Amino acid sequence: NGLYMERKSLNEIEKKLPSQFKRCHKSSIVNISHIKSLIGYEMHLSNNKFQTVGRTYLSAIRTELLRFVNG
Repeated sequence: NGLYMERKSLNEIEKKLPSQFKRCHKSSIVNISHIKSLIGYEMHLSNNKFQTVGRTYLSAIRTELLRFVNG
């Protein structure tokens, strides 16, 4: 529940995060365990906010979400 600022590229940050964190847009990383739903290109998150999924990342997010849900 906080804002974090880091002077590194998102690629560098993503590599350091645990595996449940996935890139969902060129400017965003999301924790898969906090996705409530995915409809089209929009995720509904557990904090009741919405996040757009970029076309480039959509199939990877779907795959990871299914993997998470199926255990």
